[in-house]
Amino acid sequence: EGKVHNKSSKYHIFFVWTFYSLSLIGSYLVYSLIFIHLRDDYLVISCFLLEFLAIFFYFQTNTLDPGFLKQDLDLQIAPAQDSWITCSTCKIIKPIRSKHCVYCNRCVERFDHHCPWINNCIGKKNSPYFYLFTFFQTISLINAIYIFVRDYTNREILEAQFFGLEKRIELWTIFVLVFCFFLSAIFFLSTTWRLIFNFTTNEMINSVKYEYISFSPTYRNRFDRGIYRNCLTYFNFLEENTHPRDFQI
Repeated sequence: EGKVHNKSSKYHIFFVWTFYSLSLIGSYLVYSLIFIHLRDDYLVISCFLLEFLAIFFYFQTNTLDPGFLKQDLDLQIAPAQDSWITCSTCKIIKPIRSKHCVYCNRCVERFDHHCPWINNCIGKKNSPYFYLFTFFQTISLINAIYIFVRDYTNREILEAQFFGLEKRIELWTIFVLVFCFFLSAIFFLSTTWRLIFNFTTNEMINSVKYEYISFSPTYRNRFDRGIYRNCLTYFNFLEENTHPRDFQI
């Protein structure tokens, strides 16, 4: 089993408790929205459903195997061999694009990054769920911001309390939602960018270590096969050859 690093565990405790705290606040707001404005507002219902999907894919990303490679502790790895092809800890010949995660202490296939928000690696097997989480979270926040701003500026309730709370508190809620939206949008757009061109966060940051990808002075990516095939590869509908023995630049 992979061993989670203590530093990652501390991050996880902070982020998870923050997530649950916001969920409790959100539950009250959703409760207020549903029971006060449910009459003919399909946007409120869709906001609730979108947030449910976002939370569902969040926990799928957190609990699923990201693509841990099977260890072979009997295999002898020479220290002089390239570290991007071999792993002396897991005792394996790594597929291209995999990497050893220092937090999980395991090699992960098509390693993207270790996410403290998720408390799990983002790899080949759970990347699609991570993308869907960022997608539904972003759309849900757009929907929620629209609902809150629309009702906050409604002249009929301009002088009244808003959803049973002081209006100034609701104004701060809108600011928090906008802030969360920008964070979520950054994750979603950056993940979409990597999906379209079929590269990972690790490959972008450490491109100088890998022979098959380069971002400067010109872009070169051995695994970029066009948007359509890249999307199929990301969602694991299309396999790619990553065995070092068959790998050629």
